[in-house]
Parts: sequence; C-alpha cells; structure tokens
Amino acid sequence: MIDRCNNPMNKYYERYWWRWIKCLWSSIDEFVDDMYESYVEHCKEYWEKETTLDRIDNNWDYCKDNCRWATLQEQMNNKCTNIYVIIDWVNYSSREYAEAFDVDIILARQRIKLFHRWKLSLDTLKKKWKKF
Repeated sequence: MIDRCNNPMNKYYERYWWRWIKCLWSSIDEFVDDMYESYVEHCKEYWEKETTLDRIDNNWDYCKDNCRWATLQEQMNNKCTNIYVIIDWVNYSSREYAEAFDVDIILARQRIKLFHRWKLSLDTLKKKWKKF
C-alpha cells in the first residue's frame, strides 16, 4: 500500500499517482492502531485467507475512514475497472450479475457492455431529436 502510493519504481505507482491517491498512515504502528481490531473481527467471520484491505471509495486515499477489511469477492466487486448495470434499482457488477442471473461471467460482461452501448445510442438519438 505505501509502496504503491509513494515509490515511483513500483509498477503500480502511476495508477495511484495520477489519481492523487496517498497513504495517510505514516507508519505501520499507526496503521495497526487504526485497523487491527476490525481486522480481528473480520478474520473471525471470514478467516484470514479471505481478508484483504479494501478502499471503500477507489478514488480516495488509504486512511481509516476509507479503508475496510473485505473478502476477495467484495474487493473484486469494488475495482475501478468493473462495469455496472442497474436492474430494478439494484446495482450489479458483472460478477454479481453473472451470479444473480446464473450466466457465465464473460456473457454477463458482454450483456452489460451491450446495454451501455444501447443506452449511449439511445441518449445520442434523444439529443438529436431535441434539435428538431
């Protein structure tokens, strides 16, 4: 976490640097003071192998208010590269869509991308109609 945000030699540094994401903990002691209790609680419920550090808002810094312990599944659903679709007022990532509608993940992504293209075409068409 600290290396990704502060070390220009880290292969992921640019992903964090250009989005101005920083690690606000200045030492491991500060991190442990803030996050250890919640870590223990999460491990009790999901086990240590299923516990990862996750930023709640991917565009915000690493800090106590924006970090949580999450399962691998929760973390995958919180990636900035995910695509989402809203169906009946429920927001689905492609993986959640695949599970909810019992389809393959690749098919889920294709459907969501197709939906977004369709919506974009519809929005463009509406704008053109308003000109008349």
